[in-house]
Amino acid sequence: MSIKLILLGILLCLSSSAFADEIVLKLKDGSLVRGELISFSDGTYTLKSPSLGVLKIKSESVGSMESSNNVVSNGGAGSNVQNKLTDIKTRLTQDKDAMSMIMSLQNSPDIQAILSDAEIMQAIQTMNIEALENNPKIKRLMDNAQMKAIQQRVQ
Repeated sequence: MSIKLILLGILLCLSSSAFADEIVLKLKDGSLVRGELISFSDGTYTLKSPSLGVLKIKSESVGSMESSNNVVSNGGAGSNVQNKLTDIKTRLTQDKDAMSMIMSLQNSPDIQAILSDAEIMQAIQTMNIEALENNPKIKRLMDNAQMKAIQQRVQ
């Protein structure tokens, strides 16, 4: 799996627009819970459901998690990259430990610098891997030990 795509998947998970998407938790009892992922800490997902309000769900109760707006590609030039990226995002969101690591990165100065940089956010949205790979803020983030650990979980 390409390190570049893994990086893009992680950055998509970290960007506020990615977390603002509705997710679906499939609980081990078969129930489905839909809502906006607010946080994941201490083994607990916090979701905001339009109908149920704020919910706290222990990770032991969760069988799987996915974004409710997974893009299904119908072919074409970017479809292979999009499919791989969707696979990475799915694997990240279904890995409770990886999600905990990703969520804990949200407040790091390096991540905050990236999330507040309009040029980087545009590169993330357009999947401009070359621009991301050449950005000094991204290069610094790639040296982060926790970021490297997340990458290893997905490879």
